[in-house]
Amino acid sequence: MFRILLVAMSCIFFTGCNALERFSNRNHISQDEFVQMVNNARSYAIAKEKRLNAKDIDIINSVDPVFSVYYDGPKSGQFGLKWKLTEGKILIVDGMGYLTEKESLVRVRIEMIPGVSENKK
Repeated sequence: MFRILLVAMSCIFFTGCNALERFSNRNHISQDEFVQMVNNARSYAIAKEKRLNAKDIDIINSVDPVFSVYYDGPKSGQFGLKWKLTEGKILIVDGMGYLTEKESLVRVRIEMIPGVSENKK
């Protein structure tokens, strides 16, 4: 009886961690899905945020953002994309829900980097 229990526990230990890892990988988005999400965020930000100048729009379209996410299910969660813009600005696009759906994008905001003057160019 003890051997059966030991074998069962060993199987759970050695395969259980691998099974959890495979499950967690399903939660994350692929590289193609990341590109789709970034493109959705770019379009959303440019359409919604009227204070962007031509240089800012060039940065948004040519630089990958800093991406942060808290997954709460398969390919879904709360997420943010940040671009460092000109004149000490940061553009932030927030989302909640399925990461690759346009409907998940909920807010665009511009924040100033502390200690950086708006007049510096």
